Amino acid sequence: MDAGRAPGTQARVTRLHPRSLLVLGRVSNLPTVWANVLTGWFLAGGAPDDRLLGAILAASLVYYAGMVWNDVHDAPWDREHGKRRPIPSREISRTLAFWIALGATLGGFGRLSSLGAEPVWLAALAASIGLYTWLHKRWSGSVWLMGACRLFLVVSAASIPGTPTPSVWVWGGALLVYVAGITLAARGEDGDGRVPCAARLLLWMPAAAGLAIGLSAGHPTIWATLGAVGAFLAWQWRVHTDFLKGMSPVGPFIGRLLAGMVLVDAMAIAPLSPLAAVICVALLPLNRWMQRHVPAT
Repeated sequence: MDAGRAPGTQARVTRLHPRSLLVLGRVSNLPTVWANVLTGWFLAGGAPDDRLLGAILAASLVYYAGMVWNDVHDAPWDREHGKRRPIPSREISRTLAFWIALGATLGGFGRLSSLGAEPVWLAALAASIGLYTWLHKRWSGSVWLMGACRLFLVVSAASIPGTPTPSVWVWGGALLVYVAGITLAARGEDGDGRVPCAARLLLWMPAAAGLAIGLSAGHPTIWATLGAVGAFLAWQWRVHTDFLKGMSPVGPFIGRLLAGMVLVDAMAIAPLSPLAAVICVALLPLNRWMQRHVPAT
């Protein structure tokens, strides 16, 4: 937790509404977590079974915990710069948020461990979340830590049905790069509204992995892979074009980029399971619908 006012000394909560809990954990982005788990699972050779559903639910808890820890840590800063967040707006106390984060952390990581996830990768995931929460206001390179959270989520999920294969690391790395690009672009939301060119470059890079794998794949999976690559490129083109034309402010721009993460997962698993890739693509409109009700950032 950040230095400053202790959790127990926060001003009295004026109201507590269930929606505050949804906003606190940025649950509109959960479809991206589900797609990440599918990626790790299928790339490791896993088959659909009860453990897959358990992994998705556990990963959702881990994601929720990470978002809440971020708000607990940033509460002093948010009181000055992010007053719309649930803690500074007194919709929920910092103390209660702390206990929610702790409970979700123990539940999520405990369930992943019981399903058979390798402890070393769970430790790496926990370290990435903790270091990002602690350093993201202090160190510009923390964008890579945020990306590492997704990398180690994929690797942890892959370690349940099998062993993380080279393709798990390739696509986990692609997600790392993409999420680092989003995080770098998101800094414009609290700054001057500009998106660095480096962020835009990072956001396009996963397509290179998709094209390389797609062109080397055999029939009939090549068409599924190239279709997923095409969907990713089309979405990126639309999102970036709207932003550059001034049709999309930084906040909505970031939300659309976050939703597009599922298309990176679709590219990853299209050669192995076209149906799973279709499911990932279908999560895009679901993610966008959820973002209309709960802010993505």
